[in-house]
Amino acid sequence: MPVLSDRFGRVINYIRVSVTDRCNLHCRYCRTGSGADGFAPRGEILTFEEIIFILETARDKFGIKNIRLTGGEPLVRRGIADLVRRLVAGGFATGMTTNGTLLEQAAPELKSAGLKRLNISLDTLSAEVYRAITGGDISPVMSGIEAAIAAGFDEITVNAVARPGGESGAENFLSWAAARNLDVKFIEEMPLGKHAPVKKGMAKSACGTEILTTAADSARPVDTFDFAAFERKIVSGMGLSETHSEGFGPGRYYRKKQGGHKIGFVAALSKPFCEKCDRLRLTSDGKLLPCLGHPEFADLRQLLRSKKSTDEKRTAVAESFIYVADIKPRNHDDFAMAGAVKMDSIGG
Repeated sequence: MPVLSDRFGRVINYIRVSVTDRCNLHCRYCRTGSGADGFAPRGEILTFEEIIFILETARDKFGIKNIRLTGGEPLVRRGIADLVRRLVAGGFATGMTTNGTLLEQAAPELKSAGLKRLNISLDTLSAEVYRAITGGDISPVMSGIEAAIAAGFDEITVNAVARPGGESGAENFLSWAAARNLDVKFIEEMPLGKHAPVKKGMAKSACGTEILTTAADSARPVDTFDFAAFERKIVSGMGLSETHSEGFGPGRYYRKKQGGHKIGFVAALSKPFCEKCDRLRLTSDGKLLPCLGHPEFADLRQLLRSKKSTDEKRTAVAESFIYVADIKPRNHDDFAMAGAVKMDSIGG
């Protein structure tokens, strides 16, 4: 079976699949609208059958079996556990990234469906700061995390968007995670959406998130954050030793010298991992993208809803994968479209 590789020799073996652009939170670094504003009409969202058709084509033609389900918030999509079950039955190694708000109810069914890897987005342990960042209540997230632990997923990672000034707070955040044997991944914010830099009126979260405490729609990232320095201070301050990650995804990973949970740093801008990038992205409305913020794509929804035969569609989908892999850039330093792109429309 031929592998799918790009023009720089990188082998593609991982697809991030956004199953919906809808979300029940309004995180300042992700969403730019309010309420239902900006959501795609439901008829434009890929059906589960269409998603499975695309992924089975990638599996059968190129051997791609590593999948991560994202959103929006994937748990707001009805029947998501059934999609997980069908993917696992099809031989896909399936993970999910969620904000955790609906996880208390969903965790047992997701585990029963065969989900093994779960990433939960949480930038702070402070209820006040969490509400300022997301517009939501932190209590369901904390209950969801405990439910995920009780369900017994193979791997649970907490994703935290890191921003200035939180090095000391990060130690408290990491102690909380270590007590629950949760891996932690600090993520450098990507400059997507309407993220004009703001430097005043900031409050620091427990894990390095810094947000405005005034108008809700003004909580935006600061443009002077040195993520590499943030990483160095945490690593040296806590006596961490670098280790290798057995999972899927970029970054540098550490443990305390006596062992324990993994602590990762994903520096997409200050230390890009583009030379090792092995993924493509499928948006909820059927666009196959080479990487975040890239203006070119293949419209698989239009293809699948055409009058072509099933065999013709399968061939065309495979050709689309080859095309998108071929236009994958060497790195992501071209963000000409970044201001017009919303993270929730791509799948973070």
